[in-house]
Amino acid sequence: MLTQFILVLPIIYYVHTKNPIQTDPANKGRKAGKYRYIPREDKPIDWSSYTEAQYNEMADYLNLVREIIDEIRREIRHIDQRKVGRPPKSCFNLAKAIMVQHYFETSNRVTAGLLRVLKEKLNLTEDLTYRT
Repeated sequence: MLTQFILVLPIIYYVHTKNPIQTDPANKGRKAGKYRYIPREDKPIDWSSYTEAQYNEMADYLNLVREIIDEIRREIRHIDQRKVGRPPKSCFNLAKAIMVQHYFETSNRVTAGLLRVLKEKLNLTEDLTYRT
């Protein structure tokens, strides 16, 4: 036990003697009075623009999701489909569903209901259930 304390003692001494504020060269100049503080003027907050941005946030997000994923769909154009079994759901529709679920922080079932309401807005090509 004593040997462990003796081994730790230099580390404790080093930590307490090497203050990071004292060793930083920028702080040395500040403490010596070389730098003068110039306060900034407070900028007025444009509350009407803030309110307008809050009004448009959801519509802008949904438009962004639709545009980005539809652009990816146009770039890829084809994806290998399975030959056996039920045809899979569109991966692009699933990506839109995941983005909506993440934005609204909802469960799968609530997201399925939201997608039914937002089908035209998101340009979904098929209905998605909570199991997909």
